[in-house]
Amino acid sequence: KAIVLKIIKVMDVERIYLSKGTKGNPFKYNMIIITSLIPREIANQIQPVITTIFENYANYKYSFFSLQYVNQELHQGNLYFHNHCLDKYLVYKDTSSNAPWVLRTLDFEKVYQKAKSRFKRDMSKVKSFKKGIKFYLNRKDYPQAAFMVHQTYELTYRMFESFLTGSIKICHSICNHQTYIEGYITQLKGMYSKNLETDKTLLKLLDDAYASSRYTHHYTITEKELQTLNLRVSLFIKEVIRLFNQELLKLQNEVY
Repeated sequence: KAIVLKIIKVMDVERIYLSKGTKGNPFKYNMIIITSLIPREIANQIQPVITTIFENYANYKYSFFSLQYVNQELHQGNLYFHNHCLDKYLVYKDTSSNAPWVLRTLDFEKVYQKAKSRFKRDMSKVKSFKKGIKFYLNRKDYPQAAFMVHQTYELTYRMFESFLTGSIKICHSICNHQTYIEGYITQLKGMYSKNLETDKTLLKLLDDAYASSRYTHHYTITEKELQTLNLRVSLFIKEVIRLFNQELLKLQNEVY
């Protein structure tokens, strides 16, 4: 209640949802703040204030989204909002607002199928990049194979971030993508420990593969390092598929 009061004093809020973390989350509580403000206004004016509010609540993970964005993602079958913006998690609602809230107006069978088809479509792109890794490995074109590993990771992270956090981190650094999701989930197979020198080396090789393909042509990687990266990205893909199916099952349980 104290957090909610502080938030609604400094910004126009449509809805706030609060859910508990699980053993797979590095937080105790997760708070979703939905505002009528557009994203640029949120970032420029509100973010510093909200950050200050949550400095005293270390067990809380929070994120905020524009109402327009959330409604759009609900239509597109984004499981993050379908599974976290439920009535049982609602802790604040602006009763004076007439802004549309589409969650309860949707055909959930269509939502369910849209979520599946969206994931399947993106996964087919991931599989294409995976085939590219094998193709360039067979040709012993190791720099290009490393680039394909990078692209496989990046697309898989973007898919994962969508249903794990509600939004995608716009960047090409695999290190930054990993740091981003570490705020939401404990380390998964296929990710890299930043405390191990071997893992730090592999992570740097991944990001250098992307940078080199665009800006320079001075990049070297061994076949052994590539095989390791290929194995790790395969493990990561399996983890993301497992977690997506887990979220899909949550939606089934809520609706059916």
